[in-house]
Amino acid sequence: MLEALRHTPLDALLRRLEPDEMLSLREIRVRVGRPVMARVGEKNVFFTGRGFALEPLAGAETVTAEYCQRLLDALTKCSAYAYEDELRMGYMTLDGGHRVGVSGQVQCRDGRVVRLKHATGFHIRVASAVPGCATRVLPHLTQGARPLSTLVIAPPGAGKTTLLRDIARQMGAKLRVTVIDERGEIAGCTKGVPSHDVGLMTDVLDGCAKAEGVMMALRALSPDALIVDEIGGAGDVSALEEAARCGVAVIASAHGRALEDVRLRPTLRGIINARAFERFITLDTPGGMLGVFDADGRRRGM
Repeated sequence: MLEALRHTPLDALLRRLEPDEMLSLREIRVRVGRPVMARVGEKNVFFTGRGFALEPLAGAETVTAEYCQRLLDALTKCSAYAYEDELRMGYMTLDGGHRVGVSGQVQCRDGRVVRLKHATGFHIRVASAVPGCATRVLPHLTQGARPLSTLVIAPPGAGKTTLLRDIARQMGAKLRVTVIDERGEIAGCTKGVPSHDVGLMTDVLDGCAKAEGVMMALRALSPDALIVDEIGGAGDVSALEEAARCGVAVIASAHGRALEDVRLRPTLRGIINARAFERFITLDTPGGMLGVFDADGRRRGM
């Protein structure tokens, strides 16, 4: 993570963390008028002039608008226009798959975001590989040698991407897997080369829109399974339905706390009711596995 933030205003702050704390770093929050905050393991820490504290201290250094501009310039290498499409959606992805959510003043036209006008907050989510985290569920995701289409359901920050990354790693050791990594978070590619281990037989379409990536993979990569993160749009669903008709398993994720939450989403209701997914996995916290369910919603043994 430190390498991705080298030459940014955050570099010096993060060097105050001990090596074991760096390994436990989960996220960094930068907001104008408040001190920089990080989540280390299960605790929040606030950076001060001399180190960090568990509570915000009176007189602690606070972030300025100029600090945020310098951070944005460093993250975009002074080429914000190159990240314009991502920033219009409120985020950008750093090498290694670290996701940066950006808040502040946006400029809209006809109800659509045109550009980010002033960045005043950053939420940096640290992409961390957890090899082996999918081991418990993998036996439920295959039938013989055939991978089963699976939907991972969890609220934001509960570990969906981390689980998909390890499913790709383990499943891709034996099967042809294609990861369609629209936001670069699963494989964490740099110039198309994954920085995370996503499997010996895994191909990655980095930065590719999910709907287009599915069709590209079906035409040219002959996958046994496709892995995509955070589906939801009608185009995504249509492409995944086409993959299912072609006999290719789809392993995807969606926001929610339970299967019923996802059923209520109009774009996903049809594909679920059509039993396109043969397995469902629910998570509630990072590493907190609630259960594995079949197409009828019946819990399977864990």
